[in-house]
Amino acid sequence: MNKCLPESKRRKKTKETSHSWSGLSLLPDEIALRCLARVSRFDHAALSLVSKSHRSLVASTELFYLRWEMGCTDVSMYVCMKVFPNPTPRWFILTPNRRLNPIQSNPYQPPDSSSFVVVDGGIFVIGGLIDGIPTTDVSFLDCYSHTWHRVKSMNMPRASASACFVDGNIYVFGGSEHYAHDHIWAEVFDRETQTWAPFMFLTHNWDFEIPQNKIIHQSLAIEVKKIFALNEKDRRFYILPSDEIVNTKDWCIIDKLLYCRGTRGKILWCELNELDWKEVKGLEDLQHSLSSSRYSFNINKLCSNSAGNIVIFWIAQSLDLWCAEISMERCKGGEIWGKIEWFGVVFEVDPFLHSSYGFKVLYSASVYV
Repeated sequence: MNKCLPESKRRKKTKETSHSWSGLSLLPDEIALRCLARVSRFDHAALSLVSKSHRSLVASTELFYLRWEMGCTDVSMYVCMKVFPNPTPRWFILTPNRRLNPIQSNPYQPPDSSSFVVVDGGIFVIGGLIDGIPTTDVSFLDCYSHTWHRVKSMNMPRASASACFVDGNIYVFGGSEHYAHDHIWAEVFDRETQTWAPFMFLTHNWDFEIPQNKIIHQSLAIEVKKIFALNEKDRRFYILPSDEIVNTKDWCIIDKLLYCRGTRGKILWCELNELDWKEVKGLEDLQHSLSSSRYSFNINKLCSNSAGNIVIFWIAQSLDLWCAEISMERCKGGEIWGKIEWFGVVFEVDPFLHSSYGFKVLYSASVYV
């Protein structure tokens, strides 16, 4: 509220605002829900403070499904990161003012090597390392209510596995000591039955007798109706028909091109049918200014957002966490040029705890809720 307003006008404005929202309580619930569905989710917390009836409507599952039905969902960037010295990962949401606000975290989430999959308004956290030992644990973050739920455990403990969402199911590859020809090396989660089952597949030009070939650290589904996977030696194979587009870890697909993070702040791209990586042009000034000034620029995490742009995170010498959104354009010569849409600090360290702070972004993704 503007403190420069006269007291009488402040009282009048408060009264008008209160009446406008209290009038919602006079409407039938069905109509009130349709009104609330059009309100940004970032305003729901304030609305829930108006009255008990408002709080009940905002928290209702009917409002969640109605927002989806009416196409009134918001898209939000969620970030999971370690804030040292605390080993437990913390979760944040990027607000419209481009700041990371903390949300409820899972105290039982493995501190390292989990896999993440976005599914229908939430995020699955799969496997990971607990005291250095792989786990079968799976949990689900409901991004609408910011609550956590336990999910049926996998059949095999996994850490640093590759996971993706295809045709309504979650597929998980590797992350265990089993070779790819073992029946449990990959498994699939059926959300309808809430069960895990071994997943057998055909491979393309892949020698499973070579030990390093069992390690799949990236996978994603692409428009050419295949799951595209990459092992530590950057060899490719296709394993499953699909028409979904799913991004995992530090790959992302934009306009049928594959992007990943390189060294020294570079962003690389390539065609889907080859792995001839090329540098995204137009970002040289940003890279130079950050590497030659007080900032130590190296991309910590890369993903795409709902606008079809790349979002990157990096940690400055001040230990603040920075973020930038970059749009991509293909020029006539075939080169890809990037344009910085915005960048800035999204999470600041406490100056009194400067010596003990540090960040590691584990995961980031856009979620519709």
